[in-house]
Amino acid sequence: MDARGVQRLLEKIQGLADSAEHVSTRYIEMAAREPRVSSAAKEKLALLYREHAARLMQLYCALGLEIAKIIENEMDDALARGQLDLFRANLATLNERAEQIARESPSS
Repeated sequence: MDARGVQRLLEKIQGLADSAEHVSTRYIEMAAREPRVSSAAKEKLALLYREHAARLMQLYCALGLEIAKIIENEMDDALARGQLDLFRANLATLNERAEQIARESPSS
């Protein structure tokens, strides 16, 4: 896999990690508008969606960071290494956000 292929792969993984929180927020909003669901159930669903989003974010970030670690010695030019460092920083930031979400969760 060339540097461009690695970049596309890491872009997709970063996008999946980034969108996990957004998707859970949408589901929480959708559940909140559901009139046939009790408030207690809505709270439990919101917690479940947040926890699931945090786990997904952490899994995708771990995958991306591990891929970056494996291929770092394969990058033969400064531009490719710089891109890899940028992805590593972005994934680390997303992972920190996921850890924050997990810490804020009452059942964790």
